[in-house]
Amino acid sequence: MFGDPIQNPLGWKINQLSDYITFLTSGSRGWSEYFSKDGELFLTIKNVKNSKINIDDVQHVKAPENKEAERTKVKENDLLISITADLGRTGVISKDIAAYGAYINQHLSLVRLDTSKINPLFVSYFLETEGGKIQFSKKNQNAVKAGLNFDAIKSLRIINPPLNRQNDFISFVQQIDKSKFEMAIYEKLWYNYQIWRKKMGLFRGILDLFSTWTISDKFGLGAGFLYADYAWEKANERELNKMKAGVT
Repeated sequence: MFGDPIQNPLGWKINQLSDYITFLTSGSRGWSEYFSKDGELFLTIKNVKNSKINIDDVQHVKAPENKEAERTKVKENDLLISITADLGRTGVISKDIAAYGAYINQHLSLVRLDTSKINPLFVSYFLETEGGKIQFSKKNQNAVKAGLNFDAIKSLRIINPPLNRQNDFISFVQQIDKSKFEMAIYEKLWYNYQIWRKKMGLFRGILDLFSTWTISDKFGLGAGFLYADYAWEKANERELNKMKAGVT
């Protein structure tokens, strides 16, 4: 859609990231005393990769009420970039994560961009291409101990197609991600159907599968997914009761 990110054959405008930055900082260190089992999120390098923020395995914190916490608390559309160890991992803060509350540690930089000029997700996807990776490699301050400073972040060169083209690209990518998610759900439903068919016979399996698809159609895939898990648990419960009763 935008051509080779290194050669830029379509001749897109190229700017330094500094042209779009409204705020830039790095995260907090020494926050272990604030770690907790619940509370807001404390994002580290492991949570940032491939233009996404993954919170499946995330530390929680009870953040202090001070200037450092204010500085390192993320907002929607903030671009995160890893600046030590595995350089150049990127992700963009979603509305949900921002609403929940999250902070970053010292291995991440927080880059707040002027969204009237450039789409942070577009920047993230670009930086994940070879066009970005080569720059991170060249800007590495120390080949032994990887690291980037703010000047290195500011000087990153980004292609800048018209904003509407960037937004169209992000909408397309998000639709692809949604399709992958829906396919994963249907694959689980089909797998459950096969198990039910073996355990309870063809007729029972067809009824449960039909019910699942009907719920998905009327109330959305999420509801269908929940029903699939519920039906699966009920099936296991019935099998267990039969075993306890000595019924085959």
